[in-house]
Amino acid sequence: MPLKPKERKKLKYPVIQVPVVIGAVVVTFYLGSDAPQNLVLDGSTIADIYLGKISKWNDPAILDLNPGVKFPDLGIMVVRRADSSGTTAIFTKYLSSVSSDWKSSVGAGKSVKWKLGFGGKGNDGVTGIVKQTKGALGYVELAYALNSKLSYAHLKNSRGRVIEPKIENVSIAAQSLVSKLGVDDELIGDISNSNKATAYPIASMTYLLLPQLEAKIKSDLQLRKFIQWAYSNGDAQAVKLHYAPLPNKLKTLVLNKLGLIKKPEIKAEKDAAISIQ
Repeated sequence: MPLKPKERKKLKYPVIQVPVVIGAVVVTFYLGSDAPQNLVLDGSTIADIYLGKISKWNDPAILDLNPGVKFPDLGIMVVRRADSSGTTAIFTKYLSSVSSDWKSSVGAGKSVKWKLGFGGKGNDGVTGIVKQTKGALGYVELAYALNSKLSYAHLKNSRGRVIEPKIENVSIAAQSLVSKLGVDDELIGDISNSNKATAYPIASMTYLLLPQLEAKIKSDLQLRKFIQWAYSNGDAQAVKLHYAPLPNKLKTLVLNKLGLIKKPEIKAEKDAAISIQ
């Protein structure tokens, strides 16, 4: 999560914060090897599960989203983070945007007062509980779900389309923000529940916190060179780690803000998402 102005004022020196890559949070589940492995959910249903309003896997709300799929008459064991985390902040901010009940009763933040659920420490803690508990449902970063071979839900986005959390769908989530930014703007913002047709809905940018850089200082010069290389050549590494690259326009704005290019050449893009080979 980016630092708020009051948090930045408490620091001993001024910093610039800029986005680096885009990450996704997925809803994971485990129903056993003999149960359905595909699941479609939407935001209001996820919120109702975490509020305790939906407690069984064969609840009509889940069945309506998954026509023809037979889910067991099994209780849902809700799993959430026990510690303060950016993953929780992203997840709860999304739920606040799609559920008025969630927003008024729980809200968003790195740590919230959960209505129910078993807590796991870190993404690995939640992953471990979900993996070992039949009927469990939790949320983790996409990378943890993929590396641990967990099943995860496809989600209905703000346009009513069912979206799989693929890299290209995560990258597209930033397009609605990019279109609003200019050279002099602070390059932070909420990209969850994007209005783009193929955007995955639970996404967030990660940020670098940097001191004010000066080219005449050797250490700053080396850091500037690395940042310039990373934004120009780091997309492949990001994808391998299951993070989505920033749209081209946003990368140009970042490099300009850091003084690494003199005049940003910002052009209208037919598709702001990075093409993944």
